[in-house]
Amino acid sequence: MAMKDSHEPGAPMNTQLLALQEATQMESRRFRASEARRSVMAHETQLQYSGRVIVNEDGNGGTADSFATTVGGGEVRYILIVANDVCRDPSAEPPDVPCPPPVDSISVTLNADVVLQTQVEFDRDRVEVALNPPGGDLNTIVITAGGQPGSAARVAFLAERPAAVFLGGLSILPWARVSQRVRTLLAVHNAGVAEVRFRIAFFNPDGSVAGRSAPQRVARHATLNLNLNEVSAALGLQWTRGAVHVDWAARGAALVSTVATEERRERNTENALTLRGIRTLPLDDYGPRPLTLAAAEELGF
Repeated sequence: MAMKDSHEPGAPMNTQLLALQEATQMESRRFRASEARRSVMAHETQLQYSGRVIVNEDGNGGTADSFATTVGGGEVRYILIVANDVCRDPSAEPPDVPCPPPVDSISVTLNADVVLQTQVEFDRDRVEVALNPPGGDLNTIVITAGGQPGSAARVAFLAERPAAVFLGGLSILPWARVSQRVRTLLAVHNAGVAEVRFRIAFFNPDGSVAGRSAPQRVARHATLNLNLNEVSAALGLQWTRGAVHVDWAARGAALVSTVATEERRERNTENALTLRGIRTLPLDDYGPRPLTLAAAEELGF
């Protein structure tokens, strides 16, 4: 598909074209400033469309296509990327194919609106755009370019949203014990809106690790009650006293509250164990704090 440039050499450039180019460049500058502010945040992207325009022998080139939007949501924004440096990416061209030169001008029309148009030298540009919602009409795209024959540029549309950030914390029970007469109970309450995963670590009095449980899940706003006597026995531990750690993690905002209770039993005149005392054990809580992916994976993500 070849498209002629209506601008003749020596003729005054159309004022609307100048205004559009200026608006495009200003929007690009705003976008780059926004990108600088967002660079400290983690994001994930998903490709919505990728294509290329190649200039024909007459100095003009064009292509038209359509594509569906596959990602949506309130936190999603859509980015148009135009790359005039096709060979900067080593995987963009096979080794035995020469790199095409960059185009001199390019115009991108998305859903009947011109979203980028420039006739100045550039390597790559990024512009935030609006796509049709997922499940709606296909997005239509028309790309035209001018330059020497064989020159080319790449165009891609990305869906970008904040990446899931893992948060975690640690509750430390400095001293606990289990025996036939002492039972220690642990209540892990998820006060957040994201599912929490946690595991329990038992420490001997000398600080060495006696054992760790497998990761367990607590739904949002739910509480899981554990009997440390039963947990340590199920792990096959000989642990009877020492510190207990509760390591937890969540994908996104989370808050965990942990409560430890000790029940003491004694034998009555009939030689039966009866409850004689209950006390709440002090815990030290740390977090929430950002976690690495590796740390989150250790807790079952």
